[in-house]
Amino acid sequence: MLASCGCNAVRVFVAGRTRGNPGVAGNPETTVGVYGPYMDNVADFLRALKERDPRLLSVLLGVEFQNELYVTCDRWPFTVREGRLAMPNGGVYDMSDPRQRRKLMDE
Repeated sequence: MLASCGCNAVRVFVAGRTRGNPGVAGNPETTVGVYGPYMDNVADFLRALKERDPRLLSVLLGVEFQNELYVTCDRWPFTVREGRLAMPNGGVYDMSDPRQRRKLMDE
């Protein structure tokens, strides 16, 4: 159906966890690891794709579990206004320096 409209790609989102859509991670209060029912839907989609045309799996461009990352300045680590923070990416940032704060956001 999509090919008849000239489409040659489909974008599928595997949603992460938000309050409105618990997605792949499920309810943060009750789920440890991935949320089984959600992942069952992902597996069903991949099975249907394979049944339709097995070659489609070989042209799957990628699977992304996070879309449009963002930072909020009213949350840690951006609420820290002084001192140096060592972050998991290996960088150390002087939180009193606006350029260093921006560098942390960019990295």
